[in-house]
Amino acid sequence: MKTGLAIAFIAIILPLGAYAGAADSVGEGISDIVGGVGDAVKDVGKGVGDGVSDIGNGVGDAFSSNKAKNTTTEDTTITKAANTNIKILAENNNIKPGYNLQTATVNGVVVISGEVTEAADINTIRNAVVVIPGVKSVNTQNIKIK
Repeated sequence: MKTGLAIAFIAIILPLGAYAGAADSVGEGISDIVGGVGDAVKDVGKGVGDGVSDIGNGVGDAFSSNKAKNTTTEDTTITKAANTNIKILAENNNIKPGYNLQTATVNGVVVISGEVTEAADINTIRNAVVVIPGVKSVNTQNIKIK
């Protein structure tokens, strides 16, 4: 009977060993698949991260560009206001006739150049321009007296 029991034992255990070997192969296959999925997820994550970074850079570039446009618009507005104030000074006889001035504004700094007929007109012009909203300073060094 011992021989029969041994044969039965072998008949049961050997196939289980084969299943165990197959399970190892299946386990390795599953591991490879999961590893591949992990790599794919990692690649997608990197791609998404790169895309978000690109979007962030684009937003930053757009913001910088928009800021530059706002500064240019503000400078243009300041220059127009400076020209208007100078014209009003002349119309009200606060500066002498015969002036010839050019104005330009860069980042809120107004530069006035040209000619006036009296030295006192330079301070009058500077005082009329410095009060314009957005003006940081007024440069009148290039105004000459006729």
